[in-house]
Amino acid sequence: MKIFILIFIAFNLLANDFTQMKNAFDKGNTNRAIAYVRYSAANGDVNAMYNLALLYYSDNDMQKAYRWFESSIKNGGDGQLGIALIRFSKSETPQDYKNVLNALKGIKENSISTALKHVTKDLMNHQNKASAKEYLQLAELFSSDKLIHKNNELAFLLIQKAAEKEDPKALEIMADAYNTMQLSNITAPRVQNTLLIAIDNYTKAYQLGNFDAMAKLGRLLIIGPRHIKRIKKGQEFISISAQNGSEIAKEMLKNGYKLPSPKQNKNSKKSYHILFKRF
Repeated sequence: MKIFILIFIAFNLLANDFTQMKNAFDKGNTNRAIAYVRYSAANGDVNAMYNLALLYYSDNDMQKAYRWFESSIKNGGDGQLGIALIRFSKSETPQDYKNVLNALKGIKENSISTALKHVTKDLMNHQNKASAKEYLQLAELFSSDKLIHKNNELAFLLIQKAAEKEDPKALEIMADAYNTMQLSNITAPRVQNTLLIAIDNYTKAYQLGNFDAMAKLGRLLIIGPRHIKRIKKGQEFISISAQNGSEIAKEMLKNGYKLPSPKQNKNSKKSYHILFKRF
């Protein structure tokens, strides 16, 4: 389970409870962590209210998470962004999206809240005015390990919106999602012509100057099935990409057209990872 935007805050009153709560959560015992913080929250500690909301969120008890986020907010604490993100991930109707915007009212602006506001307005009004960068920022958030609850379908929808703007990075990620030989955080719906869709998106991306996409297309043409295999063309694409500065292409040339291994997150643990902030 992962938390990026949502972080634990140290208690005002019982620092020992905070430490025990954190240790219990890191060990995967959410119920014990809740037991440590619940008393302080019920007795008015605003930071404890927020932490309790996070714990219920991690335990997938959204009703109680809402309740304690709202209690934190009413008492001058944090929680607005947490509520907005949960609501956004579950939104389907214009009223749902309106509730997201209401949750964002008065919130301290940051890149995530701004992107969330603009994208929510788009989805509520069936528009596509938010920037490709904003769509990609939210897609990366919901497809990576930065939040406890990933949402692959939502991430794919957001990348589609960015790709519609002919954003070269979005087109590359779309192609990755359709390329069944390419590891990706996002999985595209399975269709009969999956690899052809990947080729089309890689092609559009490199035509817009994305040489990483050209390198990936080259690899696909080399290792792909017979109906798409074009070995000489693939080698040519990878060479051109490397000459134009693509680090992925350079690694492919060194390693026999294999993709470089993904970089490991220095902060990640095998199971539970959380960022802490002490006031």
